Amino acid sequence: MVLLGGLIAILNRGGTSILPFGSTAPPPPGFNFNLTKSSYEATVAGGNKQAQSATAKQVGATIRNSLDGVYTTAYLDQGSWGDTGNIEDSFTDDAKGHLKEDVDVLTLGTDAGDTYTFVQPDKSQLQAVVLTAKDGTALRAVASVHFAALATHKDGTYSKITVTGAYFFVKGNDGWKIEGYRLNKDEKPTKAPASSSPSGGSS
Repeated sequence: MVLLGGLIAILNRGGTSILPFGSTAPPPPGFNFNLTKSSYEATVAGGNKQAQSATAKQVGATIRNSLDGVYTTAYLDQGSWGDTGNIEDSFTDDAKGHLKEDVDVLTLGTDAGDTYTFVQPDKSQLQAVVLTAKDGTALRAVASVHFAALATHKDGTYSKITVTGAYFFVKGNDGWKIEGYRLNKDEKPTKAPASSSPSGGSS
């Protein structure tokens, strides 16, 4: 697809769930990506730059809110670990068919409940590029993300989890949905934080 290919090129250039009754698990910590940039890429020259810029800011904020929810559910909410069904409403119907095969990168992982006790988000950033028509109408968008978190393991150890890559968005009748993604997930052992008691907070 030409438009999607263009968004990939742009990226390359810039290189609550209910817990079971009686559960003592803490609620997920608050989380928000830091939207560091929201820009537009015009499909034709001579467009309304003011309208295109306003569209980029609006769509960027909408996408950020969507991905805040995705990561809170998939990585921070213990009641949702390893279950792509809890985030599928954020994806297009076509994309939903690939979620289960990518569960270990889209979520904390299928074995998360046996491995971790808590995940605390760290500073995480997002940049959005919106493909716009001449009049400023948004056509598609891509969000490049860097998500970071500190995971507490059941054996008392810790690890740093990072997810980097991109989500490709399209607008349908029910709002902006993820139609594709290209992600890399990494996890490395790390030292215990200065305070090992998990607490809520925003990144």
